[in-house]
Formats: sequence, structure tokens, C-alpha cells
Amino acid sequence: MKSSTAPSARPQVADEIRALVTSPVQPRVSLYLPLRPVPNAGQNEVLARQAAEAAIKRLEAHPMSASERARFTELLQAVESTVSAQAQPVGSLAVFLDAGQLRILPLAREVPFLVSVGRWFVLRPLLRALAQDVRYRALAVSVKRVALFEGDARGAVTVPRGGLPASLEDALGSELSEKQLRMRGTAAGGGNPVYYSHDAASDEQKSDLGRFHHVLSRAVAHLLVGDETPLVLVADITHQAGLRAELRLPGFLAEGVAASPDHLSASEIHARTWPLVAAELARRDESIRARYEEARNAGKALDLPDDVAFAAIAGRIRRLWLETGRELPGCVDAASGRIVASEGDDALDSLAALVLARGGEVHVVEASSMPTSTGVAAELH
Repeated sequence: MKSSTAPSARPQVADEIRALVTSPVQPRVSLYLPLRPVPNAGQNEVLARQAAEAAIKRLEAHPMSASERARFTELLQAVESTVSAQAQPVGSLAVFLDAGQLRILPLAREVPFLVSVGRWFVLRPLLRALAQDVRYRALAVSVKRVALFEGDARGAVTVPRGGLPASLEDALGSELSEKQLRMRGTAAGGGNPVYYSHDAASDEQKSDLGRFHHVLSRAVAHLLVGDETPLVLVADITHQAGLRAELRLPGFLAEGVAASPDHLSASEIHARTWPLVAAELARRDESIRARYEEARNAGKALDLPDDVAFAAIAGRIRRLWLETGRELPGCVDAASGRIVASEGDDALDSLAALVLARGGEVHVVEASSMPTSTGVAAELH
């Protein structure tokens, strides 16, 4: 399974979550395991064993056949083996299993240790961690250098260009213009030759840059087609306007870094680009919250858990906000749409699952970012 920390894994993570929320098998086990660095991997194995033992004990309260109980034990042992073999540095593992499936999602951030056995998976820590683990790209461009970087709030690294040209010369090859020199005599009948240029050098350079921007933009668009990952352009003013006129990507930020990247390291690229990404994300969050106000003014917003639960069952929720850390014991009954008592469950997690299963968005945010004070808010279709 690929790590969810890589931009290319995002669609796979979405598929994993969809598979989780659409599985009808109960009970469901959710584990969150914060991992120590590899030199201290023994602690991780102990943590995984403790989580497995706690889950097995809680499963005793759920009626099931001997074969189902054996299957849970087998899957929990597989979790221990996965943790023991974990070689890549990740912050946490989010583990979800029922009698029919086991899904393990690596998370870049550390999340608190958690063991839950109930009718619904505990999804809010996962959704919150994914929302915080925002990935971005930086495209560094000069005549001599084209480089692609990927990173998050902690830093950025260069990645393979994936078919992008390495420079202007690499992009244009034999089509690169050279100043045309022509010769004529000084007088009729010959004499000393005089050389003159057919076109101005600046015009030729402008033509080369235009073709370079066109070739590079097509290559970037092909590599990142439809990708919404934020992309920051790092280039001096001779490239900024030309590339922006050619390149169309949903994640391409309007503001870039107007500087030559020729002598910038990956850490310097990150220091200049991440503030632009953070500001853009803040604007997007504010725009999303504004949607709730618009929905409320149009009579298409709910903020009471019981009302939201009924709308979730009916598939009427376009966008759902849930407050991280808020507790609402119980779960949504999928038959009646009511919040009912359920040992080991939190109704907010069942709301998240229901909305995701029906194609809606779920945002898990801090209390200060919630558009309501009830811990839940919904924008209806």
C-alpha cells in the first residue's frame, strides 16, 4: 500500500475510505498507532500488541461465530506484523478492520493512540490528519534549469521531472534560434566584407522563450493533468507571465516567487513557497465556511445533530463540518436516521461515514473554524 503522504496516493486514499464506509460488516475495529522512529521500533511492536489485545478483549462483548472471532485475531496479528516490518518513517498508522477486510493507512502526522470497537469506524482522526497533511508542488524554471519539488509544511524535496525538459536547450533542441549573420561587400564589385544581423537578438530570444514556455507548459499539463495539488511557480519575471499565459491547472497558484531558482536549494525553495501555499489554503478554508452562510440564508443548512443525521441517511448533505474533539456518544441508525445508543461509538463518526458513502464532503476542524456552536454543520444539496 502506498503512503498517503505522497500526492500520487491521494486518489488511492480516497478509494480506501470509500471501501471502508461502504462495507456492511459489523463490528468494526479502528486503531490509531503513533509510531516512534525506526531505531526505537521495538516500542512500536509493543504498542501494536497492546492495541490488538485491547481490541480482542472488546470484541468479546460482540456476538459472533468462532470463525469470525478467529478471523479478527488473524487480522490483528497481521497488524502487528505490519508494524514490525515498517521501515519507512511515518508519523502514525490508521488501521481499520472488520471480519472481511483490513486496511492500513500511513499518516505523516502523529495522532493519539486509540482503540475502538463498535458499529462504525472512527474516521475523524484520519480525516483531520489528511486535511493537515497538505501536500504542494513548486515548479522552478530558468533558462538553465527546470526542477519539480514536492513537500508539505515541514519541507520540500526535488522529485523526478517525469518527462519535463531539464532546460530551455533540452526543450527546444535543434530548434533553438541562433543570431543569423549575413555578409555583404562594402562597395560594388566587392571589397572588405561587412557582417550584419538579419534579426535582432532580443527578438530571437523572445521567440525562444515563447516556444520554451509552450513546450514546458504542455509537458507540465500532461504530467499533472487534472491535479488540484497547489503548485507554486518559482521563476524570474522573464518566465512568470509567459508560463501563466500557457499553463492551465486547477492547483496553479496566482501568486508565485519572482526570483531565479538557479542557486536556490530545496530548503530555500520551501521557505519562499510554503507561505504562499498556507495563505491560499486559509483563503480556501474561509471560502468553504462562507458556503455554509450562503446555504443557511437559502434555507439549505442544518446544525442540529438529529436533523443532520436524518439528512445524511437521505443523502441530502453536500458538505459536512464536524468539530474535532467533540463527543456525541451513540451512532446514527441507518434504518431510522435517528441517533441511538451504541457502546463504543460516537455519532459524529457515523455521520462522517454516512456522508462520505453518499458522495459528500466532510471537513473535521477545530472549534474556532466551525460555522456553528453545536459541533456539527451541514450544507444541503
